Amino acid sequence: MPKTSKDYFPNQIKLGHFVLNIKLLDSEIIYNLGEQQGSFESREQTIYLDKDIVSGNPDQAINLVIHELMHAIYYQYNLNKESTEEDIVNAMSNGVTELLTRSDLKKWIEHKLKEV
Repeated sequence: MPKTSKDYFPNQIKLGHFVLNIKLLDSEIIYNLGEQQGSFESREQTIYLDKDIVSGNPDQAINLVIHELMHAIYYQYNLNKESTEEDIVNAMSNGVTELLTRSDLKKWIEHKLKEV
């Protein structure tokens, strides 16, 4: 049986010296937690995601995962309101490059895009 994007979805993603845990939750639970589709919790180094969105439309799924990973990058690079545009853009490009070259995220995205 051929593998699907679900088979490639990572339970953990290494980002710098952090290992981020990825937890998929029922839509009702994640919405009730904060009326959101996903959340990055820095204290637990965990990203919570709406499992229906992640298993659904590829564009929305990829966007949600990347959105929450951007929060993790923002945290990891210690960005804040005083950060310059160049600091933010540099941190985000470094973080995304790391995610696409040193984690299993790229495999999931590639398989998710085949669903289009």
